[in-house]
Amino acid sequence: MQVLLYWDPRHAAVLTKTLMRLAAAFELSVDVLVTAADSAALERAALPALRVKRLPATGAPETDIVRACAQRPYDLVITPPADRPGLLRMILGSRIGHLVRQAPATIWIARPGADAIQRIVVGVSGGPQTAHDIRLTALLARAFGAQVTLVHVVSQLPLIYGGLGMQPDWLGNDRMAKVEPGLARLREAGELLAAASIPHELVVREGLVDEELLAVANGAVGGRRADLLVLGAHAPSVHTPVDYYADIAEQVAQASPIATLVVHAESDWSRWSAVYTGPSLEAGQAGF
Repeated sequence: MQVLLYWDPRHAAVLTKTLMRLAAAFELSVDVLVTAADSAALERAALPALRVKRLPATGAPETDIVRACAQRPYDLVITPPADRPGLLRMILGSRIGHLVRQAPATIWIARPGADAIQRIVVGVSGGPQTAHDIRLTALLARAFGAQVTLVHVVSQLPLIYGGLGMQPDWLGNDRMAKVEPGLARLREAGELLAAASIPHELVVREGLVDEELLAVANGAVGGRRADLLVLGAHAPSVHTPVDYYADIAEQVAQASPIATLVVHAESDWSRWSAVYTGPSLEAGQAGF
């Protein structure tokens, strides 16, 4: 797997841990974007024994990342969690938001968290991006030995239920799946994970998509904060003109309290070569 890492010494610990987690599960070749001022800090970092190539970072992080991705295809970009302070963000825009909009590759926003990735939360929309997101989630869950929580958010309760004060059976009613396309996608995603023998649960929430996804990631379901949140970098589709997640991926990626993976629709998972070839990698087996 070809990885691009943007080095920020303020977040050396979380960037190093993220890289070590991935290196324990996948075969990596890493390019590191680093400024001249931060080169010494990179030298002192306890990076895993990987093939690492340095690239000069000379401008804004998001600009350097997009430029590097234009020069060479990367399977994954790892970026630090830091964004611009409030006033600068208003003037110059959000670094993370810019990357999500540009989507030069699948992006891993590194954030502090648990030592092992044991629970992954995935936002499931009604668009074609979902199947792509789930295939990568299955690959990650198998590599890390993680459980998956698939979440679809219904943004508006159908009038027939709201007027009668009824609570619909979202997953058990075929008619509801026709009204809410995301429910059919949720079922399909569950079937894909079941076929791969990956432990998972299906969750339907009602409300604002960004708020409900973040609530589940924070432990609203199961009482435990997740270790990774997976979202699709959604783009307009001729097949599904309405994709409720297209406008909120940026908001969720910025507000998420945990590591967040924004999946690019054109990523090729065949290059994500796993180190472990068994059915799964048990949580903690890699030493984290």
